[in-house]
Amino acid sequence: MHKAAWVAVAMVLLAAVGIFAARIDWQAESGTQVASSERTQEEATTPEDPSPPRDAAPDAATEVINVVAARAGVPVDGYTAGRPGAPIDSCFPSAAGVTADIVSCGTTAHNADVCWLAPDRVGLLCGTDPWEKELLAYTTAQPVTRAPATSTPRPWALELADGSRCRMRTGGSWPGRADGYVGAYRCTGPTEFVLSKSDAQVDRSTATWTVMTGGLSADNRTLPPPTPITVVTAYFASV
Repeated sequence: MHKAAWVAVAMVLLAAVGIFAARIDWQAESGTQVASSERTQEEATTPEDPSPPRDAAPDAATEVINVVAARAGVPVDGYTAGRPGAPIDSCFPSAAGVTADIVSCGTTAHNADVCWLAPDRVGLLCGTDPWEKELLAYTTAQPVTRAPATSTPRPWALELADGSRCRMRTGGSWPGRADGYVGAYRCTGPTEFVLSKSDAQVDRSTATWTVMTGGLSADNRTLPPPTPITVVTAYFASV
């Protein structure tokens, strides 16, 4: 075969190989694009993992603990008493007492709204909150008359589902908000305040208690609506 013929055959073969390779490359690229498109569509239609619910166990019943921090004027095991403060007076039943003779005395500054009476009914040991184990010691000018338990005691303190610890308001001037809610408990943790529009600060209509939470403002401005959250533990005071 002449040299020119061999050259022509070689050129035909090379062209055929190029077309075949181009077809393979196109199929591979097309397949990759289809696969990528399918993944994109799948990712677009698959919802993101939802955030953990605010209430980790929304159906769990609220635990109620009746704290006894002192008996017969003496701190119980685990509690201590500080040095006596100045005498106070004006005692009445504590809002957190589930039994008689849990009293509230003095002013807001005394932090003596949950107190246990000594047998002489003059000595007082008062708790700042259920987690603080040092009691405040006071005396009264006159023996305290018998103080019956309130008909609808309020929790002294709350532990919420987000881990916040909230202490019952003792009085004083607090910030407000435009929707009429007021601060009922001040909290440490993710929650800042437990809010209320009435004396029913805690919803106890089911075994799992709930409260409304949110912020307060010094200028009573409009704030986001309160958020409900479950109460894990509620603390009261008892003798």
